[in-house]
Amino acid sequence: MLTSEQRRQFETDGYILVPEVLTASQIRWLRDFFRPKFDLPPGQRFAGDAYGNDKYKNNRLYDIYNRYPEARWLLFHKPVLDILRSLLGDDCVEIPECSVALNSFGVNQWGGWHKDTTTQEIAGYDLHYQDDFLMVGLAYYLQDNTEEYGGGLDVQPGSHRQRRDPYRATLEPLPFSWRLWRKARRMMGLRVDVAWLAGEPRPSVRVASRAGDLLIFHSRLNHRATMPRRQPVPRGHEKIAVFDTFSRNRPYVRTYLDFLHSPAGWEYMRYLSRRDDFVKDAKAAGVGLAMEGHQGADKAAVLPSTVGSEHR
Repeated sequence: MLTSEQRRQFETDGYILVPEVLTASQIRWLRDFFRPKFDLPPGQRFAGDAYGNDKYKNNRLYDIYNRYPEARWLLFHKPVLDILRSLLGDDCVEIPECSVALNSFGVNQWGGWHKDTTTQEIAGYDLHYQDDFLMVGLAYYLQDNTEEYGGGLDVQPGSHRQRRDPYRATLEPLPFSWRLWRKARRMMGLRVDVAWLAGEPRPSVRVASRAGDLLIFHSRLNHRATMPRRQPVPRGHEKIAVFDTFSRNRPYVRTYLDFLHSPAGWEYMRYLSRRDDFVKDAKAAGVGLAMEGHQGADKAAVLPSTVGSEHR
């Protein structure tokens, strides 16, 4: 359970770090289990996963608890569930956004800074400004966050209380080539991100997470991956992170699912297909699943499968 001090920190800063929720053996298991899957040949990959072929080199495995039954113990980890229930309520639900990322540092035109709510706001959804809104990201970092190799998260404390998204206004295309603009500024020795367009910079904090800690952060919090000084990151120091999303069980969850399945949502959602055994396991563990058609696992509608046998 969260202490009163932790709850106050979350309300004030928009994040909390819970130390040592995973043991050394559990960390090794997760790294050993997921790392080889990023090296699978195309014919053995799941549909919708990213393998470093997009512009941000985003290596990511999606829908991990549904697709990998062996890893469900992490979703059902009682110490974490107790924390989430004390923060979100006993009927909190897991949103289908779980993933594992490899060396994903999220480079963008703002130096990596972003909110997880910007895309949905641009698409016309404002559920994240409702008074009872509380949706959080979970990040298990399977290595220490270091200056040399990164491996964790930078945050801007208190930014979850902003009533205006500073990144929304800067998503419009620049009036000239972004690549040419970056090159010209680099030649002049000037900064090549456009974070300054988002307004006055906020003080930032590198969260001093260690392997096995759990970071919980408000979905409106400004954050970015801690950038490594050394790139590419050597194999022995690769960043592996497990992400998930939980929410209060409120009507806006239905709206958020509508966004996820809309053209503006995430591509991998097109391939999401809840396995009956996953729904059963989640119900047995007392974990609510926010799913298409219903917010609870007991009456969830299983989507038609679009993942062919060639993906597993």
